[in-house]
Amino acid sequence: MLTSRCCNRKVIELTLRRSYASSGSAASATSGGKKKSFSASKNVSFKDMPKVAKIQPKPASPLEKDITPEQKIENLKSHQLAEIQQQHDFYYTPSFQQLGMLGNIHDLNEDWDNVTGIPLSSKDHYGVSEAHKLFNKKDHEEANIQFSRHGGDSIPYPRLPSNNPPLISAQTRYGGTFSRALLNDRKTLNSLSDTTLRLIDEYLKEVIINERISCFSLHTSTPGLIQSAGTDFVAMFEKRNTEYPQEYLKKLYKAMYLLAITPKPQINILDGLAVGSGAALTANSGIRVVTENAVMSFPEAALGYFPDCGSMRLLARMDGFLGKYLALTGRRLRAGELIQTGVGNFYMRTAHIPLIEDSLCQLPPNRPDRMFLHLDTHSDSFDDLVSQPTHYTTYREAIDRCFSKDTVEEIIEALHKERQHSDWAKRCIQNMNKSSPLGLKLTNALYRHVAEAKETISLRDLLSLEYKIANCLFEEGSDLWEGVRSNLVYGRAPNYRYKTLSDVTDSVIEDHFNFAPKGGEFVLRNMPNNSERFEEMVHEFYDNYYTEFTEQDSAMFRTTSGDPITDKHVQFIEEFYNRVPPQEYVQMQQIDEVLNIMSPEDLYRAY
Repeated sequence: MLTSRCCNRKVIELTLRRSYASSGSAASATSGGKKKSFSASKNVSFKDMPKVAKIQPKPASPLEKDITPEQKIENLKSHQLAEIQQQHDFYYTPSFQQLGMLGNIHDLNEDWDNVTGIPLSSKDHYGVSEAHKLFNKKDHEEANIQFSRHGGDSIPYPRLPSNNPPLISAQTRYGGTFSRALLNDRKTLNSLSDTTLRLIDEYLKEVIINERISCFSLHTSTPGLIQSAGTDFVAMFEKRNTEYPQEYLKKLYKAMYLLAITPKPQINILDGLAVGSGAALTANSGIRVVTENAVMSFPEAALGYFPDCGSMRLLARMDGFLGKYLALTGRRLRAGELIQTGVGNFYMRTAHIPLIEDSLCQLPPNRPDRMFLHLDTHSDSFDDLVSQPTHYTTYREAIDRCFSKDTVEEIIEALHKERQHSDWAKRCIQNMNKSSPLGLKLTNALYRHVAEAKETISLRDLLSLEYKIANCLFEEGSDLWEGVRSNLVYGRAPNYRYKTLSDVTDSVIEDHFNFAPKGGEFVLRNMPNNSERFEEMVHEFYDNYYTEFTEQDSAMFRTTSGDPITDKHVQFIEEFYNRVPPQEYVQMQQIDEVLNIMSPEDLYRAY
């Protein structure tokens, strides 16, 4: 506004000079040609000058209706401030990815035949990863991912406007070798819509092919509230008479499979409510961080469906028959229970998540052991979560007594006979009576199938089987569509085709398991499941760095007589120095100090 004021002043001065010149020329004609200077004039009145209207900015008016996710992505692509740098080598730069920018998501294709399985190489601790070999040269050149030169630091939990896409790749505070993606579709509670799945697919491929990224995480833009509402059943219901349900399910299963086979550590941060396939994002990750706000549930049986996306492998590995109990009743697991059941590898509070993200930015390439140390350093004690008996510890024996039965009918009969926890048994029966009989029996049959072969069944084979069952449920008039219509669309009592458990015979279950989809079977490329490998590395880390501290050891440190250092403690010290030689330890410390004082540009050149 400063410019407009200066312009107005110049106009006023010019008007004054012109009016004075005309009056001065007339006066000089009558006074013998004698002119007066402008500064000598004292009869100018500014009050009589015309007022210039102030320039007001046009107020912003809200949109009449929200734009589509595709339009949001196009808006982000069209508002770049400078020319786009095209990088064919996919090298990391300090200004990698402007907040909310995923690059050109239309460049990477959906052809999975170009992907070849090469496990993560760890022979050289400080070497550059060979992740680029996961894609052929042709796919590598055609991808042509575009990144913005103008990044800028973001805050740990950025305030994201509503015009952002449902998944964003938010730049970390210090750049570095760590990348993070945030689910950001708040209107649908971060459901895995078709657009979200496409963005997840492209983000994972960018992470794999970028040699400067050592690890990445999936989080939510609403920490402590909603992680993901899972499968977009409503969209499939609205387009149930088309090929959309089959195509959507293929994208969903591909994204889950790619999440599991990614050769780089994926740190899943469960920080809010995760439902169904939203919880499968955690189930298909080997490194799982839970917060005090973490909640997980699998309520698909209530819709005439079953826990899919590979979640049944996690449920079948839980202690006893807890997994079957959760799948049949839809019961939620909360933070303390997620730690007790082994779902969570690490626990940290929501407020501390930014600390671990800042720490992971400084990881050297191909050093997962250092990553585990960073995670463990910032982990919090969960004693306050389990100081009181949890739902799991209270009813664990009753769960095994009732849900160890083979059939759903036998489970309900055992719940009726439960005497020690009769109120709990009544609640279980009520929840199961609200579910679809077909959904209950499919869930129980799939659980038994996976539990019997949990050591040999792969995620690839399980997804192929789940695709068969789901396609059988996509038929017109199925209990799935009735469950979605009654529970999610209209909110009325369902009218299922199979009204009782006795109506769902063994032949009905076999027909679903052996169903032949119209477009053929869903077969994914056979690749190593790296999520299982990373989970084993977590267990190895705890075995190597933690030793049980007994009460006898504690008493030795409290004693005031004798030698408190026993042979056992000497052995601990020797094992520590044998595992980490002092000279190497000092060198690592020196390297850390040098890296911390180097500028980001020099740091990336060094690697």
